[in-house]
Amino acid sequence: MNKKPRITLVQMSTDSDWVLSWFARILAKGLNEVADIAFSDAPQADADLNYRLIWWKLPGWEKTKLDVAHFTHFNRGYDFDVDEALALPDHLVTIGQASKNLLTARGIAPSKISVICPGNDGFVPTEEKAIRAEGRIIIGLTGRPYHNGRKREWLLAELAWRTNLDRFAFVFLGPGWETVVRNLKFMGVACEHFPNLDYSDYPKVIASLDAYLCTAFVEAGPMGALQAMGCGVPVISPHYGFAQDFGAIYYETAEDLIAVLENFEPTKRRPLRTTWDDYVRAHWKLFKGLLGCNSS
Repeated sequence: MNKKPRITLVQMSTDSDWVLSWFARILAKGLNEVADIAFSDAPQADADLNYRLIWWKLPGWEKTKLDVAHFTHFNRGYDFDVDEALALPDHLVTIGQASKNLLTARGIAPSKISVICPGNDGFVPTEEKAIRAEGRIIIGLTGRPYHNGRKREWLLAELAWRTNLDRFAFVFLGPGWETVVRNLKFMGVACEHFPNLDYSDYPKVIASLDAYLCTAFVEAGPMGALQAMGCGVPVISPHYGFAQDFGAIYYETAEDLIAVLENFEPTKRRPLRTTWDDYVRAHWKLFKGLLGCNSS
């Protein structure tokens, strides 16, 4: 029997709720029978393959025998030595075609990039409403704001100043939205915030939405959009990430979004189905090819 390859999943924390740590845990569980999996906060010289879920190059990180990096998006204020970081790995993985396009635009060969979409298992349409809003159209947001303003969370306050939001209710899932919610409520906007909602409750809440809203300047996904698509919930988003890959109601500026909301009527979409099993299988197929493995 062939010896299992040693694969190190390089990321910041296995206990974190950060999406890349979540991906790492899913891969570790799915690949456990075919590979010796280890976690580390830095690449390991004795690993057969280092999978850098932190794609950017941290100080002291050097090339190892086989490096694969998971690329999401560029993130102003967090990126440094970008070209050096992208040149280091032997192969890059993205979660969508939109992210791959960012890399090819910087001169990375398409053959050096694999697109592997995450799963949205458990996120399915339902007629049962987990949340209600007195006849209002329910628009949901997930994730959390960042220090560099990438999530553009102030866009909602701008809407409240510039248009009538009486027919909408905004639902925020996840921590960090406290100030946004407090300010919107002060301006009379209907809001509900679930900062500590158990993840097992996310599918029924997202399925209850009439629309899912992305406000960020840039996203590789986000996962909330993919989950909404699984529930048949329309996504309102700038032209990036999963919205670009799978279709959405597009906007770019506040003026665009005002026009979208003024004309929006709730209509469910055909659900999009992706699975974590496929996500793990696609990674193993890629890793086997790069390692030259013959195992199943």
